[in-house]
Amino acid sequence: TITTLSATDNDAYREVTSAHRWSYAGDAGRIDTVASYVTGTIVYDHTGGTNEREVTLTSGTWPTWAAFGVIVIANVSYQVATRVSSSVITLSANSNPGADVASGTSYTLYRDTYPLRADFLSMGSMVESSNQNNPVFVHLNEWIERQRYSKSPATPRVFCITSDPNYMNTMAIRLHPPPDAIYHYDYGYQRRFRPLMFEDVNAGTVTATSGS
Repeated sequence: TITTLSATDNDAYREVTSAHRWSYAGDAGRIDTVASYVTGTIVYDHTGGTNEREVTLTSGTWPTWAAFGVIVIANVSYQVATRVSSSVITLSANSNPGADVASGTSYTLYRDTYPLRADFLSMGSMVESSNQNNPVFVHLNEWIERQRYSKSPATPRVFCITSDPNYMNTMAIRLHPPPDAIYHYDYGYQRRFRPLMFEDVNAGTVTATSGS
């Protein structure tokens, strides 16, 4: 039987593990970004099509990561909901143009949000592997302001940390400007101690030999 500790014991455990930056809890992580995508043009069908809020690519192939991306149409950013096929994606119900967009419209697709480790607690600096670019941490409000005024992909200069919009109970890094190419970011972080459990075996009986 695998048994978790009592609430009192878990409170004590959390107090001990959070009282100091234990070296044991230190770990390293890496984020590999993807390049932005602008091949071809699009047409957007808001409703009544095969899929609701459907964006069809007239040439090219939507990247495999498109479902985690953001598409910019007429300088407005919209969150992608699903990648239906190599030529069709759908947009979020809460983030879309609200009306059809004509065929032949240009666009930019990028990914600026990347999940952190599931046990992530806190981190320090982030370093690009080639040492060409080391983004600095900013508050979420500043990231939003930067994203509002500049949506063009480029070399990321800043990052913030938020909850991940795609994975429950997971944190994420958000970069700005959105990456225009593949970058490799290494970072050190403090990981969360996992909850303590113990194994209790008490079924049946045992025998023992004296002196063994």
